[in-house]
Amino acid sequence: MQKAILEHFSEEHGIELDINSQITLIPLVGEGRIQDRVDLLLCQLVASTDATTGEGEAEGESSTTTGTSTIATGSQEESKNVRALRQADTVLISAHSQGVVVSAHLLDRLIDMQIIDPRKQRVGML
Repeated sequence: MQKAILEHFSEEHGIELDINSQITLIPLVGEGRIQDRVDLLLCQLVASTDATTGEGEAEGESSTTTGTSTIATGSQEESKNVRALRQADTVLISAHSQGVVVSAHLLDRLIDMQIIDPRKQRVGML
Protein backbone atom coordinates (compact mmCIF):
# COMPACT_ATOMS: atom_id res chain seq x y z
CA MET A 1 0.00 0.00 0.00
CA GLN A 2 2.72 2.43 1.00
CA LYS A 3 4.67 1.83 -2.21
CA ALA A 4 1.52 2.19 -4.33
CA ILE A 5 0.68 5.54 -2.74
CA LEU A 6 4.16 6.92 -3.34
CA GLU A 7 4.20 5.71 -6.96
CA HIS A 8 0.73 7.13 -7.65
CA PHE A 9 1.56 10.62 -6.39
CA SER A 10 4.92 10.59 -8.17
CA GLU A 11 3.70 9.31 -11.54
CA GLU A 12 0.26 10.91 -11.71
CA HIS A 13 0.90 14.23 -10.00
CA GLY A 14 4.67 14.74 -9.98
CA ILE A 15 4.67 14.96 -6.17
CA GLU A 16 7.46 13.29 -4.21
CA LEU A 17 6.35 12.48 -0.66
CA ASP A 18 8.59 11.71 2.29
CA ILE A 19 7.01 8.58 3.74
CA ASN A 20 8.61 9.20 7.15
CA SER A 21 7.19 12.67 7.68
CA GLN A 22 4.19 13.13 5.39
CA ILE A 23 2.29 9.83 5.49
CA THR A 24 1.33 7.76 8.52
CA LEU A 25 0.11 4.23 7.85
CA ILE A 26 -2.05 2.61 10.52
CA PRO A 27 -2.77 -0.98 9.51
CA LEU A 28 -5.58 -2.64 11.45
CA VAL A 29 -6.46 -6.33 11.35
CA GLY A 30 -9.50 -8.09 12.79
CA GLU A 31 -11.91 -10.91 12.09
CA GLY A 32 -15.45 -11.73 13.07
CA ARG A 33 -18.84 -10.14 12.70
CA ILE A 34 -19.01 -6.53 11.61
CA GLN A 35 -19.75 -4.98 15.01
CA ASP A 36 -17.15 -7.18 16.73
CA ARG A 37 -14.54 -6.12 14.18
CA VAL A 38 -15.43 -2.43 14.59
CA ASP A 39 -14.99 -2.75 18.36
CA LEU A 40 -11.71 -4.65 17.99
CA LEU A 41 -10.23 -2.23 15.45
CA LEU A 42 -11.30 0.78 17.49
CA CYS A 43 -9.51 -0.72 20.50
CA GLN A 44 -6.38 -1.28 18.39
CA LEU A 45 -6.52 2.26 17.11
CA VAL A 46 -7.13 4.26 20.27
CA ALA A 47 -5.36 2.08 22.81
CA SER A 48 -2.08 3.39 24.15
CA THR A 49 -0.46 0.53 22.27
CA ASP A 50 0.76 1.42 18.79
CA ALA A 51 -1.11 -0.97 16.48
CA THR A 52 1.83 -1.16 14.07
CA THR A 53 4.51 -2.08 16.62
CA GLY A 54 2.61 -3.49 19.60
CA GLU A 55 4.51 -1.05 21.81
CA GLY A 56 2.71 0.98 24.40
CA GLU A 57 2.53 2.27 27.90
CA ALA A 58 0.78 0.45 30.70
CA GLU A 59 1.14 3.28 33.22
CA GLY A 60 -1.69 5.75 33.60
CA GLU A 61 -4.18 3.79 31.51
CA SER A 62 -7.89 3.89 32.14
CA SER A 63 -10.71 2.16 30.35
CA THR A 64 -13.71 3.58 28.54
CA THR A 65 -16.74 1.62 27.37
CA THR A 66 -17.74 2.34 23.78
CA GLY A 67 -20.47 0.27 22.18
CA THR A 68 -19.95 -3.29 23.35
CA SER A 69 -16.21 -3.07 24.02
CA THR A 70 -13.94 -1.56 26.61
CA ILE A 71 -11.18 0.64 25.22
CA ALA A 72 -7.96 1.27 27.09
CA THR A 73 -6.94 4.89 26.79
CA GLY A 74 -3.88 6.60 28.20
CA SER A 75 -5.04 9.12 30.75
CA GLN A 76 -1.96 11.31 30.40
CA GLU A 77 -1.17 11.03 26.72
CA GLU A 78 -2.99 10.13 23.52
CA SER A 79 -1.77 7.15 21.56
CA LYS A 80 0.54 7.72 18.62
CA ASN A 81 -2.26 6.70 16.24
CA VAL A 82 -4.82 9.10 17.73
CA ARG A 83 -2.31 11.96 17.58
CA ALA A 84 -1.57 11.14 13.93
CA LEU A 85 -5.28 11.14 13.08
CA ARG A 86 -5.99 14.41 14.91
CA GLN A 87 -3.05 16.16 13.21
CA ALA A 88 -3.74 14.81 9.71
CA ASP A 89 -4.77 17.19 6.95
CA THR A 90 -6.27 14.26 5.03
CA VAL A 91 -7.42 10.85 6.26
CA LEU A 92 -7.73 8.12 3.62
CA ILE A 93 -9.24 4.77 4.53
CA SER A 94 -8.59 1.81 2.27
CA ALA A 95 -10.55 -1.44 2.52
CA HIS A 96 -12.19 -4.10 0.41
CA SER A 97 -15.16 -6.45 0.69
CA GLN A 98 -16.63 -6.61 4.20
CA GLY A 99 -13.87 -4.26 5.38
CA VAL A 100 -15.63 -1.39 3.61
CA VAL A 101 -18.66 -1.72 5.88
CA VAL A 102 -16.42 -2.11 8.93
CA SER A 103 -14.42 0.98 7.89
CA ALA A 104 -17.58 3.06 7.52
CA HIS A 105 -18.68 2.13 11.05
CA LEU A 106 -15.17 2.75 12.39
CA LEU A 107 -15.04 6.18 10.74
CA ASP A 108 -18.43 7.01 12.28
CA ARG A 109 -17.10 6.11 15.72
CA LEU A 110 -13.91 8.14 15.23
CA ILE A 111 -15.99 11.16 14.23
CA ASP A 112 -18.30 10.67 17.24
CA MET A 113 -15.22 10.50 19.50
CA GLN A 114 -13.92 13.72 17.86
CA ILE A 115 -10.70 12.00 16.83
CA ILE A 116 -11.46 12.83 13.19
CA ASP A 117 -13.15 16.13 12.36
CA PRO A 118 -14.50 16.23 8.79
CA ARG A 119 -15.09 19.99 9.12
CA LYS A 120 -11.32 20.51 9.38
CA GLN A 121 -9.93 17.44 7.61
CA ARG A 122 -10.43 15.86 4.23
CA VAL A 123 -11.72 12.31 4.65
CA GLY A 124 -11.89 9.72 1.90
CA MET A 125 -12.65 6.03 1.65
CA LEU A 126 -10.98 4.03 -1.10
